[in-house]
Amino acid sequence: MTDREQLRHELAAWISEILISDVDPDREDAAFIDDYGADSMDIVDIVEKVERTYDVTITNAQVATVRTFGDLVDLILAG
Repeated sequence: MTDREQLRHELAAWISEILISDVDPDREDAAFIDDYGADSMDIVDIVEKVERTYDVTITNAQVATVRTFGDLVDLILAG
């Protein structure tokens, strides 16, 4: 499993808990709001968990660009 695949599976597991919706780690094009029903508070929760878990800082400008599961994976990997 590549680093990207492992990250996708880790993220999908705990984002599913936050959203109370199954997040498919293979659907990088899935939109948090449109496909998973996330709201702004869910996004805040996800970003905070990402920052704590992966020791990264995500700016408000970066958050605004994250629309899909794949966008979040890319942002984390860019570090």
